Amino acid sequence: MLWRELKQLDASHHWPGRVPDNAATPMVPPDVAIPTLEEALATLAGKVGLNIQVKTTSRDMLNKIIQLYLDYELTDSGFRMLRSFEQGAWVRSRSPDVAICIGEDRHDLEKHLAFGVDYLQPNLRCLNDSYIEALIKSGMPANVFYANDRETMTTFIRKGIPGIMTDYPDLLLSLVESHSKEETP
Repeated sequence: MLWRELKQLDASHHWPGRVPDNAATPMVPPDVAIPTLEEALATLAGKVGLNIQVKTTSRDMLNKIIQLYLDYELTDSGFRMLRSFEQGAWVRSRSPDVAICIGEDRHDLEKHLAFGVDYLQPNLRCLNDSYIEALIKSGMPANVFYANDRETMTTFIRKGIPGIMTDYPDLLLSLVESHSKEETP
């Protein structure tokens, strides 16, 4: 699909039957155009943490993304999610200031730590008790990819997972607040 065609699409969504309890829908107001990465960065940089995941193998495109990352000063608030350790090494060789996370071999925590990633993004299949214990012990920033239901979110919160990605932040926030109240003497 060409960019001019993508700009005609509506970036809002509603997933009937997939909305958990207490989640607001739709999550994005209707009739919202898909922004460019630069438009999104201009709006969000410095205001929220960003996980910039662009699925490309083009080194030219990766260079452009690195430059945007630096132009918008995301070193303290964003990371680049890359497909492979090879891409990670290439990006690091171009700009060591770009914080990276790698999607390859997510289950191999030691490989990620040895490479020197800045963030971890384990998926649900990785999260056995020994992985979670090692993850927490490492102190590495991590965002579990992903939890969209109350039961999974609650389990991760109770186990001390540092970060949880979700399509339902309002539900996650309410569960974190409830857990915090339970923990407060």
